[in-house]
Amino acid sequence: MLTADIEIFYLGTPMDCYKYMRIPAKDIPADIMEQYNLAPLVHNSLVLTKIRQGMYGLPQAGILAYNHLVEHLAISDYTPVKHTPGLFRHATRPVTFSLVVYDFAIKYFNRGNAKHLLATLRSLYNITTNWTASMYSGITLQWDYVARTVDLSMLGYIEKALEIYLDKRLKSPQHAPHAWTAPSYGFKVQLTPPADNSEPLDAGGLTRIQQIIGTLLFYGRAIDSTLLVALGTLSAAQSKGTAATVQAIT
Repeated sequence: MLTADIEIFYLGTPMDCYKYMRIPAKDIPADIMEQYNLAPLVHNSLVLTKIRQGMYGLPQAGILAYNHLVEHLAISDYTPVKHTPGLFRHATRPVTFSLVVYDFAIKYFNRGNAKHLLATLRSLYNITTNWTASMYSGITLQWDYVARTVDLSMLGYIEKALEIYLDKRLKSPQHAPHAWTAPSYGFKVQLTPPADNSEPLDAGGLTRIQQIIGTLLFYGRAIDSTLLVALGTLSAAQSKGTAATVQAIT
């Protein structure tokens, strides 16, 4: 396994359909106005700009860059796997790789095949490589090729999240992922939990809930799947979060 990153992935992607943007002249530095002789182009205190290539802030920059990459890879017979988003393979070479935004995790059987993919990428992009594949999408990887295992970790990730989102630690440990209703053994009727009538959250409170879920969801999917059931329950309640939701997420 090796990893590779594309530098400046979203910039410079050709566009079939150009877009236009109005820039207030007051926001353009004087030296830029002079260098490009923009003063004659000012109309109603605005400069009209044609966007011909991908740029930061353009909503479709991501999909444009991705489609351009897929078209380029197809020239060398690298194509997406039909039913697994983000997974690619070569038509004949034993090379498979996953793609997350602009990060590649490349599985290969000899360096010649790996270099074929790298050469394909370098013909269009500037890329960086890590032949030890010790890091991928923020996940630390420890490979043992003899035992055929890999250990995944994100050291300090949870500690940092606790510092950001938790004002104070709980005095007693919480060993259950989330609250649950104990079954009443021997009874035919099992009561559902009582309705949540606690105070609803304001916009800031809802945003905090969403931030916590987003932070932990990445960790849960990548490292510790035991979080996912609790996060699913909280996600279902986040749009109409209440004080009870805050207690549950704490």
